[in-house]
Amino acid sequence: GSTAGLTYGHVGIYIGDGKVMDNIGRIRVTTLDNWIASFCKHHPVGFGFPPNVKK
Repeated sequence: GSTAGLTYGHVGIYIGDGKVMDNIGRIRVTTLDNWIASFCKHHPVGFGFPPNVKK
């Protein structure tokens, strides 16, 4: 990981069905469990919605 990644964490987009899409030098789809195991060792998992999305 990069210094910024260690400082700020990593962004992934949940696409449903337990899967996350992210970019690690290439766009990939991985399981949410794998993504959390890889990128949430030093930062908690967080989420948000764009302002106009109905929840």
